[in-house]
Amino acid sequence: KKRTKAVSELFQSYHPYTHKLGQMEDVLVTEISHDQQYYVGHNKSYNQVLVPMYEDLMGKFVRVKIIETGKHFMKGELLEEHSERQPDVPLPLKKGQVSGVTFIVPTKKPSIAIFHHRNILRFLGSGLV
Repeated sequence: KKRTKAVSELFQSYHPYTHKLGQMEDVLVTEISHDQQYYVGHNKSYNQVLVPMYEDLMGKFVRVKIIETGKHFMKGELLEEHSERQPDVPLPLKKGQVSGVTFIVPTKKPSIAIFHHRNILRFLGSGLV
C-alpha cells in the first residue's frame, strides 16, 4: 500500500504542459473531441490542443493562446488576430492530368536516371514495363 500510494502521488504530481500556459501555438485542427464540445488540433510537437467549436476550423491552421492544461491536453482560445489557413497541400489533379514533376529513378545506368514525365509516358506506352 505504501508503494502504491507513493506511485499514485508521483503520477498526480506530473503536469507535462504547465509550462505552456500563456504561450501562443499554431494548431492544425483535425477532428472533434469525444464529448463534441471542442475541436481537437495538434501543434508542431503533435501535442493535443482543444479549440472552441464556434467557427468552421476543421482542416485549418489557427493561432491560439494556451489557457488551460491538464495531464493529457491543453486548451487554447483563438486569438483575435488568428488567421485561418489551409495546410500547404496541393489540390488533387484531374483524372488524366499529368503533374509535370520530374522523377528521379534510382538505376545503375546514370544516363537514364532522370526521366521527365513525357519520357515516362513514352516508356510506359512502349510495353517495356
